[in-house]
Amino acid sequence: MNTRYFTPLLVLLLITFSFDAYSQPPRGRKPGQKKERVKQLKIAFFTEELDLSEEEAEKFWPIYNEMEEKVREEKKKKNTATMAIKNGFDTMSDKEIESKMKEVLDARIREAEIEKEYLEKIGDTIGFKKAAKVVSLEAQFKRELVKRLANDSNSESTE
Repeated sequence: MNTRYFTPLLVLLLITFSFDAYSQPPRGRKPGQKKERVKQLKIAFFTEELDLSEEEAEKFWPIYNEMEEKVREEKKKKNTATMAIKNGFDTMSDKEIESKMKEVLDARIREAEIEKEYLEKIGDTIGFKKAAKVVSLEAQFKRELVKRLANDSNSESTE
């Protein structure tokens, strides 16, 4: 995954969702509904792009969701350590910064190990051709989501 594009995209998505979380829900929409809608869009996008049969989808999604949750946990650890360095840079000792840097790098390694382990499981489940597409579909879905959010915000501003 190319972090050059991922980080700004993640920031954009977080800003979008954080504004949504603090605002009043639009007519007829409950708080948290946007997150659920994104999840539904992702399921539909992946299922279509991977051309998953119903049987394959039933096996794929639990594995994928488990992988995604474990990767999310490592990202949180990495981000916490990164923020600790950023916020305490001037007051932390070299040893403390070294320790936090190791936490960041260890979390990145664990992310890669988790993805490797789970992509093998996915390959065993739906085939390795489809499993190989999963990595690129993440980036494609994020691009599609940003386009959709841009289109939605444009249509909301013209209403």
